[in-house]
Amino acid sequence: MAGPPPTTMDVTFDVVCSKGTYVRTLCADIGEALGVGGHLAGLERRRAGRFGIEQAVTLDELGKLAEREAVESRLSSPAAALTDLPALRVDERAVQGIQHGVAVPAMQVLKAEGTWAAGDRVRLLAPDGRLLAIGRIPCAPEALGQAASGLAIKLEKVLV
Repeated sequence: MAGPPPTTMDVTFDVVCSKGTYVRTLCADIGEALGVGGHLAGLERRRAGRFGIEQAVTLDELGKLAEREAVESRLSSPAAALTDLPALRVDERAVQGIQHGVAVPAMQVLKAEGTWAAGDRVRLLAPDGRLLAIGRIPCAPEALGQAASGLAIKLEKVLV
C-alpha cells in the first residue's frame, strides 16, 4: 500500500560558475521558481581556478605524506598556482620598489604577457621571471604603453 507523497525531495546538481555566485541563494531561487521552496543541504567545490578535485589530497593521504616528510611533493609553488593570471615583467628599479611595498609605475613594465581588463589582478615578475608580487592594474593592455607617468600598478601581495 502506497503511503502519502514525500514532503521533501533531495535534488543533486552540478553548477559551473564564476566567483561571486551564491550557490545557496541559487538553490533558494530555484525552489521558489518551482513553487516548492528550497535550500542547500550540502556543497562540494570540485574546482577552484585551474585546480580540480582530482588533484586534491585526502587527510589520510596527507598524514601518510607527513610521516614520510613528503608533504612538499604535493604542494604547488605560488608561481605555479598563479599561472592563470596575466604577467608583467618589470625592470630592476621596480623589483627594488616592490621589495619595499612601492607601487610599480607603468613605465617600469618591460613586457606584458596575457590579457586583462582595468582593475584585474596581475602577476609581477622580475626580469628573470621570478614571481615578486600580485598587483592590481588600473588600465587595459592597450593603455599600458601610453600610460601617464603617474599611473602605477597597486601592490596587493608582496611575495619576496
